[in-house]
Amino acid sequence: MLRTILFFAELAFSLIGLTPKLKTARDLRKTNPRASFLYASKVAHRWVQPKLKLIGADFYVLGKENIPPEPTPCVFIGNHQSEFDFAMMLGLIDKPLGFVAKKELLRYPFLRDWMKMANCTFIDRSTPRRAMEAILEGIENVRQGYTMVIYPEGTTSSGGDMLPFKPGAFKLATKPEAIIVPVVIEGSHQLFDLSRPKRPRVWMSFLPVVETKGLTKEEMAQVPVRVETMIKNEQERLKELETTKDFQKYQDYRQEIV
Repeated sequence: MLRTILFFAELAFSLIGLTPKLKTARDLRKTNPRASFLYASKVAHRWVQPKLKLIGADFYVLGKENIPPEPTPCVFIGNHQSEFDFAMMLGLIDKPLGFVAKKELLRYPFLRDWMKMANCTFIDRSTPRRAMEAILEGIENVRQGYTMVIYPEGTTSSGGDMLPFKPGAFKLATKPEAIIVPVVIEGSHQLFDLSRPKRPRVWMSFLPVVETKGLTKEEMAQVPVRVETMIKNEQERLKELETTKDFQKYQDYRQEIV
C-alpha cells in the first residue's frame, strides 16, 4: 500500500518537471496534431515506465503479438480493477494511445493538460447525454486514426470481480468499425490492499482482436457480449494460475522494468 502511494506521489511531483515538454506538445499541436499526439504518448511512456519499480510488484504481460502495429489504430477494451490500470497501459506497452477517462481528472492541471495532448476524452456520467458526448468525441478520434482505451464497467471493481459491461461503451469501436483488442487486468486491485503480498503478481493479457468492419447488424449487436465473455474467461484463467502455482510457466512474460 505504501509503495503504491509513493508511486502516485512520484508521478504527481515529476509532472512539474515535464513542463517544457508540455510546451513542445502544445506548439506541435498548432500545426501537426498527429505529431503532438505521438510526442505526448512517447513522453508518457518514458515518464511512467521506470516508476513502476516503486510499486514492488511483478508484472506479467501476455499476448503482445495481438496488439496491431503502428500506425494501425484500435480500441483497447478491458476490465478495470484499480486506478493503477492506466499506468500499466502507459508503461508496459509502447503504443500511442488515449483514454476515455472520468471527468474528475480535469481537476488536476498538469495531468489534465497532458491527457488532452494525448487525445483523452473526459466522461461525465451525470446524465446519459453527457456521457455520450465523450464517447462521440472518442469515436471521432478513432476515425482520425488514434488508438483509444475504454473500461466499460464504468468504475473500478471491488475485490477484482468484474462488474457488468455497459454496452454503450462499445460504440467507441463499432461506430468507426475499428479493431477491438480485449485486454484483461488481474491483480492490480491488491496493490491498494494493506494485506497485499510482499511482492504481488499483476497480469495484463491482450486477447486476439475482434474485427468490427463489415459485420451485419445482428453480428454487431453480439460484440459486447462476445468481448465481455472473452475477458471474463481470461480473468478466471489468470486467477486459476495464481491458485495452482502454474504461473511459474510464464516467467518469460515477466517484464523487466528499466
